[in-house]
Amino acid sequence: ILAYSFYRFPPRRLKKLEDNLIVQFCILGSTTHYHKDIQERDRERLRRWREFHPQLAIYEYLSNNHWPCIPRPVTQGIAQAIPEYYRARARYFFGQSLCDWATNGVNYYLAAKLLWNCEADPEQILDDYFHAGFGAAAEAIRDYFNEFEQGWKQVIFQEYPGLPNDLPGIQSRNIRPDLLLTPELIERCKKHLMKAEHLADSAEVTDRIAFVRKGFEYTKLHYRAMRAVVQLICLGVPLSPSDRPSDDILSMAFYKDEYRDLVRKVTPQKILALIDEAIQIWEERERFLESVKDDIVVD
Repeated sequence: ILAYSFYRFPPRRLKKLEDNLIVQFCILGSTTHYHKDIQERDRERLRRWREFHPQLAIYEYLSNNHWPCIPRPVTQGIAQAIPEYYRARARYFFGQSLCDWATNGVNYYLAAKLLWNCEADPEQILDDYFHAGFGAAAEAIRDYFNEFEQGWKQVIFQEYPGLPNDLPGIQSRNIRPDLLLTPELIERCKKHLMKAEHLADSAEVTDRIAFVRKGFEYTKLHYRAMRAVVQLICLGVPLSPSDRPSDDILSMAFYKDEYRDLVRKVTPQKILALIDEAIQIWEERERFLESVKDDIVVD
C-alpha cells in the first residue's frame, strides 16, 4: 500500500489492513528534516501509520528528478533519518536513486552503511569515505561537498519558513535549483576542487577527483542550460507545440525578478540571439553527457 501525496494518512473508515500487506510511506526526510517543523510533522504521520498497521516501509527520495543529478549532499539528514525510521519500527527501506555517483555518491555510501547498522557512527562512516577514497585530499573534498550541503540547508529554510500545505505536503512545491547553485557557491566549490586536485597523492586519488570534477562540470552546464530556457519561457517563446516545460524550470521562471526585467527590455533581435544561445548551451551539455556516457567507475 503506497502512503503518498493525498494518501499519506491512515484511512478513517477502514479499521485494519490485512496482515500480509506492507504500507510504504513516502517521505523526504533526509532532504527536509533540517527544518524541525517538517520533521515533527513527519514524525506524527509515521506514528499514526505505526499505530494503524505494524508492517511499515519507507520510500525515501535520496535523489529526485526535479534535481537531475545536481549535487545535493544531505549527510546530516541521512544520519538522522535512517535511525529514526528504524525506531519508528519501519523494517523495509527503498531509496530513490539516479545515476549521480559523481555528485551525490556520498549520500548513497552513508545510507547503505546505516541501513546495514543504524547504530553506526555517521561521522566515522564519512571519515572512511573521504580518507579511504581521497587520501591527502580528503578534507578538501569534504569541504567541497559540505559547501553544497550547507547551501541546501539554507534553501530549505528560505523556501519553507513555515510548514508547507499539509496536502499533498512538501512535494506540492518545487525547490528552485537557482537558490542553491549561486555563482558564489560555484566559485567556492571550484576552489575546494582545485585544492583537492593539488593535494592528490596517488594516481588512484587523482582519478577519483577527476570523477568528482566531471560531476561539477555537468552541474555548471545544466544550470546554464536551465537559465537559458527560463529566459525563453518568460519571453513567451514556445518551446514545443505540445510539451509542457518541466516543473523545476517553471519554478525558476515564476520567481526570478531578473527575468521579468528582461521581458521589459527585450527586442526581437535579442530574442533570436537568446534562442541561438540556448540551443548552443544545451548542445554543449549534451556533448558533455555523450563524452562521459560510458565512463563507469567500478572500484
